[in-house]
Amino acid sequence: MQVNVSPTRKIVALVLALLAFAGSERFIDYDILSRVDRVELLLTGEGPADIRIYFQRPPASRTFDAGRLVQNSTVLDENERVLTKLDDRLAVLFKIEFETGGRALLLREIMVHSHYAASFRLQGQALRDYFESGNSRTRIEVTKEGLKVHATEGASAIVSSRKIEVQNPYLRFGIPGVVGVLVFFLVQGLNAGRIPSLAQLDPVDDAGIKPHTLELDGLRGLAALSVVADHSWGIFSGSGLVGVWIFFALSGYLLAIPFVRGPELIFDGPRLQNYFFRRLARIVPMYYTIIFIYFLASGSVQWALPHFLFLQGDGHFWTIPQEMFFYLLLPFIMVGMALLLRLRFALALLVLAGLALWLLWYTSAIPIKMNSRPNVRPLMLGWFLVGIFVSYVLNNEGSANVINRYRDKVEKTLGWIASLVLAAVFVTGSATILSGWLGYSVFPAFEQRPWFGIAAGFLVFSAVYARNSIYGAILRNRPLRSFGIIGYSAYLVHPLLIDVLRRLSSFYLGVDATGFPLFLAATLVTWLVASFTYNLIEYPFLKRAGDRQTAG
Repeated sequence: MQVNVSPTRKIVALVLALLAFAGSERFIDYDILSRVDRVELLLTGEGPADIRIYFQRPPASRTFDAGRLVQNSTVLDENERVLTKLDDRLAVLFKIEFETGGRALLLREIMVHSHYAASFRLQGQALRDYFESGNSRTRIEVTKEGLKVHATEGASAIVSSRKIEVQNPYLRFGIPGVVGVLVFFLVQGLNAGRIPSLAQLDPVDDAGIKPHTLELDGLRGLAALSVVADHSWGIFSGSGLVGVWIFFALSGYLLAIPFVRGPELIFDGPRLQNYFFRRLARIVPMYYTIIFIYFLASGSVQWALPHFLFLQGDGHFWTIPQEMFFYLLLPFIMVGMALLLRLRFALALLVLAGLALWLLWYTSAIPIKMNSRPNVRPLMLGWFLVGIFVSYVLNNEGSANVINRYRDKVEKTLGWIASLVLAAVFVTGSATILSGWLGYSVFPAFEQRPWFGIAAGFLVFSAVYARNSIYGAILRNRPLRSFGIIGYSAYLVHPLLIDVLRRLSSFYLGVDATGFPLFLAATLVTWLVASFTYNLIEYPFLKRAGDRQTAG
């Protein structure tokens, strides 16, 4: 059946395709074809020579500094070839200095080698077209053999007068052409309702994925944004830990729900198998993908293997072994709670609350430590238990009936309190802000773990209990919920994207990206990339796990 596409959709698709073509062509020209593997000089002279090659890639700057310097020492004689490796660094402008003790030399040829195109060769007059005197004491003249370089004193130098760029029209225009065509047809057939990360903004069951609680998606989105802000926006440095505490409490709350509503499920073998299968489907595919990308960048098996086995979590990966360890502990915790529930619900709740508070206050006393760099971290079990406690309060039929009697009376007031607590934890969780107020260095969200842990549990509780309040309205914000749905992917990919944005800003704009502009750019780019990885990697595995549970 032929699908009719409106003229407006075709125009939009064409415009986006042209933009995709232009952007891809610029990227390949600037970032691929400008990468130089090595520079080869053919020189004639006498005696020792120090050769310094500076390289640069505009438009950021035409300044040649020591950070972009490769140096060689050689003894010149007839037709001496000097090979300088740049290892695929961005270079289209060069400054070449010759330290020869005042002796003249003859530059016969320059060859620029690239992995992406044929070598670029300069000889004779072409050398003069591309290079000029690099300082006032250097005199150059063109001969049949090449470029003769003299220095009245000190080092002689020549500098690029125009860019040296290798050419590969198939790469430069062929790939952007394919990208443009793909974008044109994809946009024509785009249906946002079929994109999983957008479809799940609506509270409906879809293809094996359980319906999302709108307010909890929003809370997860805020937690993810706080981590991005921590790593990109200096004023909120440290507040990302608040987001991590919320992640942990949310995880405990959500995972406990089936066992709270049906305590007997913990003794059901097939249900436990589905539980572990879903946990692996939730964590492993995206985590293994990003670890593999980091491995390709570093090439270190010694780093990658313990991360694949969840034995180590460097940098922001430190939370993943914590999650996996908790997934293993959860069934044992649920067995203990099921046994206590047979005695008395209040007793079970009291024991759980006491254990959670003790672990929050005395986290360092837990003998189990998680290996990570730059330091070893204790097991952060208290936050998970806080989430489980909230789950029992809200999802156990007996306790839910009791607290729901007062819901209409306290909901709006609780919503205002939760909104203030939400703002307070992110402001006071910032090491930058609080250190400025107190006058000495602090890391509040870690140094005051118990209070931030209780606040995380309160925020999760209020998100469910005070839905019809200003707090619930804030959390139901669609962009916020959209970021929450892809929160796991966003958490894993955002540091890499922030690093890329910083490098691009420094290189192309000549400025160090910081503050709110970097946070805004990082948020937008992270949302785009994480939506893609969620739809392509996370969702198919989650759907398969959902189908398995339904079939079971």
